[in-house]
Amino acid sequence: MLPRTLLKSIKFLIFTTVIGTPLFYFKWSVYPYTLTKQLFFQSVIELLFVLWLALAVQDKKYRPRWTPFTIGLTVFLLFLTFAALFGVDPVRSFWSTYERAIGVVAVYHLSALALVLSSLGRELPWRKIFYASLGTSFVLSVIAWMQLYNDSLLLLSESAGGRPGSTFGNPSFLADYLLFNIFIGTYLIFDYWRAKEDRGILSEAGKPAFGGTRPSPYELVFLFVVLAANLSALFIAQTRGAIIGLGVGAFILLLFFAVRPPKLSVRTLSSRAFYAGIAAAIVLFGGIFWFTRGSAVWSKVPGLSRFKDISSILTTDEFIPRRAALAAAWQGFLEKPILGWGSENFNIVFNAHYDPKTLESSYGETRFDKPHNFVMESLVSGGILLALAYFTLFGLFVFESVRLRDRLWAGIAIAAIIAYATSDFFLFETIGGLPMLYLLFGFVDGIYRSEKAMQVRPENKKQHQASPRAQSDLLRVYAPWGFLAIGCIGVYFVNILSFKASYNQWLGFDAILHGQQKAAMDDFRAAASTASPYKWNFERDFAAEAAQIYFYNPGFLSNQDVLDGVAAMEAARDAHPLDAYNHYALIDIYNQVSALDVKKYTSEAEHEAQVALELSPNRQEILFSLAKTKSIEGDNHAALGVLKQALDLDPKVPESHFYYGLLAFATGDSNLGYQEVEASIQMGRKWKTYYEPRTVANFFADSGHLAEAIGLYKDALVMEPEDAETEIKLGMAYYAEGDMGNARQYLSDAAKKFDFTKSPSYGEFKPILDRLGIE
Repeated sequence: MLPRTLLKSIKFLIFTTVIGTPLFYFKWSVYPYTLTKQLFFQSVIELLFVLWLALAVQDKKYRPRWTPFTIGLTVFLLFLTFAALFGVDPVRSFWSTYERAIGVVAVYHLSALALVLSSLGRELPWRKIFYASLGTSFVLSVIAWMQLYNDSLLLLSESAGGRPGSTFGNPSFLADYLLFNIFIGTYLIFDYWRAKEDRGILSEAGKPAFGGTRPSPYELVFLFVVLAANLSALFIAQTRGAIIGLGVGAFILLLFFAVRPPKLSVRTLSSRAFYAGIAAAIVLFGGIFWFTRGSAVWSKVPGLSRFKDISSILTTDEFIPRRAALAAAWQGFLEKPILGWGSENFNIVFNAHYDPKTLESSYGETRFDKPHNFVMESLVSGGILLALAYFTLFGLFVFESVRLRDRLWAGIAIAAIIAYATSDFFLFETIGGLPMLYLLFGFVDGIYRSEKAMQVRPENKKQHQASPRAQSDLLRVYAPWGFLAIGCIGVYFVNILSFKASYNQWLGFDAILHGQQKAAMDDFRAAASTASPYKWNFERDFAAEAAQIYFYNPGFLSNQDVLDGVAAMEAARDAHPLDAYNHYALIDIYNQVSALDVKKYTSEAEHEAQVALELSPNRQEILFSLAKTKSIEGDNHAALGVLKQALDLDPKVPESHFYYGLLAFATGDSNLGYQEVEASIQMGRKWKTYYEPRTVANFFADSGHLAEAIGLYKDALVMEPEDAETEIKLGMAYYAEGDMGNARQYLSDAAKKFDFTKSPSYGEFKPILDRLGIE
């Protein structure tokens, strides 16, 4: 394979990365917008990297050079790797989870992209690459707008409360991606108006973008349309951090231009006063908005409407989980300040320093794998060494940008990197922004390297080049195919197998939705047995589904299916023993399958509870599960004592009152039970399944609170209209109240679905049915 062919193939794969990664998703998989997108990105980068290796072997000029950025990147990767190897869970550090899929291995791929781009430098058609990125961002912006009216567009169905995420599935990920494209588009617009004597880094010898004698006006129209689409999509995504980042970046850019205005053919755009005036206007608008943000006017503006209650949100219970995550991150950093805990291991830190107040919000806010602040995440992941190394990369990006001959790019680069850092100060780094970040890293370092090379004297230039003809024919022809074969093997084992497992997992969930439980178990088993780095994630899903089907739908699965599921969860626990979730999830599974062997599984559940409490001492969920275990053992008084511990951790948690009340009923203290369950309802606790209101209604009815019991039975029927048992209970409650009409109605409906004569309680039902005239 000739160098010319290799170079063409590499360019094709770069465009595939820029266009394909944002657009790619596979609906028929778990986490279709993150996991499969990351697997696609990694596959392309692996092929790109091995082809570049073959090219570098053939021609020295394509080999990497030591520049400030490549030195900084090398140091960063070394610290990242050391932190992972010596961290508390190296496997998770390298691979992350299937929800995120951005571990150390993913950073290796991102760095490979930057290295390849840097090594090729000006040989790449950078203007066309940027236009390809802008065109892709335009498509994603249009999809985002269309999602507002059709959230199942293109099988995209993860619109977060009216906030579209386009093909990223998450509005925050989309906003991260759009931020970079907004600044790239801004640069190209200014570059269009640039004075001839001040051509930029994307031009060669003063030539316009695509040949000819002058830039086409259609180019400018395209840029403005894309910029408008990206800005509007960013605002309808309503990601506050990204909007703040955009504002800060724009303000920094205006200040830069107010000091060093670009030399443009449009005189007004070359005036310091023009940019200073706009910067002042932004400050004025920001002040007006901040003090009037509660006005109804702003509630009609997408994005800005989410700032209406920002000051109160920071101090109310809604922000408790974020504060708890940041506090845990700080404690984790203080405990391991040098090399940290290893990437992607914040979950362990969060569990160890879990704040019981977190459960005041919901269960969904009790499992944090990110501190939602990329600065704190860096400190937790690799301590001060990794954080300094990473932020040095940002500094080196700025340093190389300002050392280029293009002053316009320097201002844009500084603004873009500050906007990105500001946005992720409120979130974490994602598959949306990271590929764009490393694309710009490689671009700037490649141009920096090219401009430095131009300053080398001609006689020294020859030392950095080697003609392909000097290479042996054997090396030139066959070595690239060997590299490509290695790359394909890597793609299969690193990505394709995970993709296959993800598809099998989706098939399993889909089979359950269609009532095909046995087929679902086969699909889950296939996913869990695949040699994927995320095998343990698939094992957890297999176990959870098997246990739930066995518990809620007895007889649907064989005992072997259930035992295989339990074994899968135990394997996941053993793979990551420091993750408290694996232990307390296993308690629930043991409880659900305990009918298979009560003594064995309750004993093992108690052991898992002990381990889980050592890893996360203040987590009420563990105590809830342990109380269930005690109840299964028949010791309700011990279970009540365990729940009292959970209640004492934070009396404001509705869940604690709810479970404490249920156990109080079970121990015969109906007054305490009613008081505690009613307190949980008043605190706003929501029903998870129809079993809950039905169970509470039973207790209320037995303790004489018939009116409230009737209301709860109705709630259960709303959640599950076909449940005959609830209809019978409701009919009997109405009968006890003396409401014969409603009693007849509900018991008649139940009689159409249920044969009362086959019930062990038929002797009690018959007089009532006879009196109501129900056959």
